[in-house]
Amino acid sequence: MIRKRQFKAALVDFNALINKNPESARSYNQRGLIKAALGDNNGALTDYNDAIALKNNDFNFYFNRALSNNALGFFTEAISDLNVCIELDSKQAKAYYKRGIFSYVSGSKEAGCIDLRKSAELGFAEAYDILRIYCR
Repeated sequence: MIRKRQFKAALVDFNALINKNPESARSYNQRGLIKAALGDNNGALTDYNDAIALKNNDFNFYFNRALSNNALGFFTEAISDLNVCIELDSKQAKAYYKRGIFSYVSGSKEAGCIDLRKSAELGFAEAYDILRIYCR
């Protein structure tokens, strides 16, 4: 309950910050993270879209949007966002990991395992556990 109140207070602060500086892509991204933490993934998507419109080359904006897209069941969009993440930074193991998980769950098991292997090669420890269980 305390944490939820803290998030709501932070949301008020970021609303004020965005009102003062509507060109701050980072502020939209941060507000999106708060909305996602409060369970408002639709609102988070709007903020991530605004952040990307202002700065379309930030890995984190696409990664965060992928997580909200996935939470809303928009798997194709989530994977598309992760594709952009990998184009922006091909060394980000967590992007391969999430794309692997999302691909596997949405029925593309081979593609999912390829991404999970790449994530493991890049040193993402959680990928090893998933590989052992699902990608033999």
